[in-house]
Amino acid sequence: MKAKKCLTLLLASCTVAVASATVLPEYDNRPEKDIVTNCRFGGEVGKRIDAVVNNWVLTAWDANPMMTEMLRLRDRKPPYEMPVPWAGEFAGKHLTAAVALSRLCNDPRLEAMTTALVDELADCQGPNGYLGPFAKADQLMGNWDLWGHNHILYGLIGYYRRTGSEKALRMARRIGDLVCDTYLDSGRKLHEAKSYEMNMAIGHGMALLYGATGEKRYLDMALETLREWETEGAGDYYRQGLAGTPFYLTPKPRWESLHCIPMLAELYRITGDESYKRSLLNLWRSILASDIHNNGSFTAGEGAVGNPFRPGAIETCCTVSWIALSVDALRLTHDPAVADALELALWNAVLAYIHPSGRWVAYDTPMDGKREASAHTIVFQSRAGTPELNCCSVNGPRGLGMLADWAVLPNEPGETDALYINHYGPGEMSVSDRKGRLWTVTNETDYPVSGQVTVRIDPQQAAQTVIHLRIPAWSAHTTATLVADGKRTPLQAVAGRYLPIDRVWKKGDKIELSLDMSPHYLRGDQYVQGRSSVYHGPVLLAWDQSRNETDADRIPTLQASMLQLKPVPQADYRPADRRFPPIVLYEVSGTDAEGKSATIRLCDFASAGATGAAYRSWLPVEGTGPMATPPVPFKEGDKPAFVRSE
Repeated sequence: MKAKKCLTLLLASCTVAVASATVLPEYDNRPEKDIVTNCRFGGEVGKRIDAVVNNWVLTAWDANPMMTEMLRLRDRKPPYEMPVPWAGEFAGKHLTAAVALSRLCNDPRLEAMTTALVDELADCQGPNGYLGPFAKADQLMGNWDLWGHNHILYGLIGYYRRTGSEKALRMARRIGDLVCDTYLDSGRKLHEAKSYEMNMAIGHGMALLYGATGEKRYLDMALETLREWETEGAGDYYRQGLAGTPFYLTPKPRWESLHCIPMLAELYRITGDESYKRSLLNLWRSILASDIHNNGSFTAGEGAVGNPFRPGAIETCCTVSWIALSVDALRLTHDPAVADALELALWNAVLAYIHPSGRWVAYDTPMDGKREASAHTIVFQSRAGTPELNCCSVNGPRGLGMLADWAVLPNEPGETDALYINHYGPGEMSVSDRKGRLWTVTNETDYPVSGQVTVRIDPQQAAQTVIHLRIPAWSAHTTATLVADGKRTPLQAVAGRYLPIDRVWKKGDKIELSLDMSPHYLRGDQYVQGRSSVYHGPVLLAWDQSRNETDADRIPTLQASMLQLKPVPQADYRPADRRFPPIVLYEVSGTDAEGKSATIRLCDFASAGATGAAYRSWLPVEGTGPMATPPVPFKEGDKPAFVRSE
């Protein structure tokens, strides 16, 4: 009772902080353009980018023309047929993903498609700024209509930052004005639209719009949203985050809330109020501690449940929202643990939910099970003219596109000049620092097959800055060498920290890294029968039915102390390996139920299940440490608490 009283007093005190946040410091409202100007990735990431752009992103709108036509037919008879409450998000999510991916490939077709999509959206926008699929009587007042407009704001503002399109910015402003007319100056309250964790996400879009325009009315709307988070039944994210409440214990721990919380990052950037930053980071860290699965993905049954081993649908949209929130957390902290979480999600969750063909994404990417196209699993979202459209099909590619947001980062405004290198896959990344100087970072490597990475630093002209190289927490023994000025200088690398190098950099300077790729493990709880996950660097390994002769009930018990990962030569690949080449493929030996030696093959989790066959990422491994004890105790027969209604 005493603890509850203290929490109540703390939450009440936070309300005062919200009111004081309207006093703004001097603010430069010039829009933040894209910092990363050009990225080209090789290896499996590069292949998947090409596949998803060619086989989905460029074709989705033509194959599903009602994506935008539904916005035009909203007041016609008959109108668009019974849209799901979130149907207004489809075009916005598709635009957001396409813009994000345009930074990763030099494809004029993609540039032309995004331009045409913006033009089409402009043609569909109503005189009052409305850009959704619902008839006049329902506009912005129900369904997930504000949520849908928020996703269109993401797309339009992203396109504006990428291209400087004043047309896109005008469209975004018209949406912002309509939201303000409806809920800021009318006496109405946002909570009247219901679906709190969805519709209150509009506050994030309004804060972004203020950042692009400096129009204080949009900031006022964002702050009004912040106050309405305290409404009974809403998420109360700001105060709960300040109080240190784990996200899964907050009033609205569904995944959609992760589109509300990033507003705190924008408010921190705008106002300088540290409480916004602290609240977001507390929530982020609680999610990492209690709800991130072995493959880096988020949620069980579409919500946080306080146990990363608990079964339940791991929806693609949930993981995309986690990655977006993590990008904000990384920018706010330059904490290598955040970058480690992003890397885990990239190599395992993102590359797993996007099929290697690039033709479809999954709705659910279970830790153990099978993968099924979202167009099958959540087919109830399809309608005439949108046979393949659903929330995940249009959203999934964004998870890949966001690599440009964290692969290489400059310091935040006001911080010491620096660049943070977080991604080590093969490729070339160009980034402008806060002084406008262009840097090209090239990774020469086959990572994550091996841990040998040469990072070449090429400034446009000789320049001094601090280059920070992320040393992953799993790399217990890392060697690093600076190769410059005709000398080789050993560097001291510490696992789980950045390695800072302060010097005047010249073209051709290099850092050679040798990361420790020896196996490491994660042991689960009773939900996974105390089994363990095996990792090779950032890559989660999995047993795949198509790559083994025996079935799942015959997986032998492995010994951590004796486990050897023996690469399988390509000459010995099976049909599934040749059709969908794995990132890594190993043979390992263990003991079967009869006590005899048995051999199985393990591939990367991203490749497992590509044929539709069963796979397992929780394996019987002895010697990996004590069984996990997550925050929520195991209860026999527990079921996930969240499910999307049809």
